[in-house]
Amino acid sequence: METDFNFIKKSMKAHVKAFDDKSLKYPNRKVEIHKVSCKNCPTVINKRFGITDPEMEDTRVYSKEYIAKNIVFQCGWRTSKLCKGFCDEFEIDEEYLQVHGNKTTTT
Repeated sequence: METDFNFIKKSMKAHVKAFDDKSLKYPNRKVEIHKVSCKNCPTVINKRFGITDPEMEDTRVYSKEYIAKNIVFQCGWRTSKLCKGFCDEFEIDEEYLQVHGNKTTTT
């Protein structure tokens, strides 16, 4: 049991370090949006095929301002910036993020 705990502890430390390293490499990744969506972006694929994502629908209960401050997330494929597909879905652009979004960097 102790071995499992140590493995989890080491894995968590490695994950946090990788996240911190990425934040140092891309300090504005919470405020910049990719110019083009990724070809595998689930948001874009769902929209193309008319699929309704239950998690996306759950997010719609929040205000646009709340989403910009708390929910927008880094792209899963190109982690240097925010996901364009998600931001487009909620009509959030970089100007809106400057006014209403999380203005802090990830450093």
